[in-house]
Amino acid sequence: MAGKISKDELEELREAFEKVDLNGNGFVCDYELQELFKEANLPMPGYKVREIIQKLMTEGDKDKDGKISFDEFVSVSIPRTRCNINAHAWCSVPELGHTGARWCS
Repeated sequence: MAGKISKDELEELREAFEKVDLNGNGFVCDYELQELFKEANLPMPGYKVREIIQKLMTEGDKDKDGKISFDEFVSVSIPRTRCNINAHAWCSVPELGHTGARWCS
């Protein structure tokens, strides 16, 4: 998993993950993803945001425990286009437009 990306990219992913992990428990849950979308101030109806969050949770939560660990976050991020972490969304979600980022800050 981590061998497919550089040490610098892994560190960027760690920093992005920690920004999304609002309560610092080492996991990202649907509530934290909702906060991420609120903070990004994206012009989408609520139902669309909920659909996107459901998709991210389905893809990311490999062990189905209702939250995304850092390892799950990395495993979902690796297949994505390598891109700059500093923009405002996860680049795999077409509804967000092409921002060139995995996660927003």
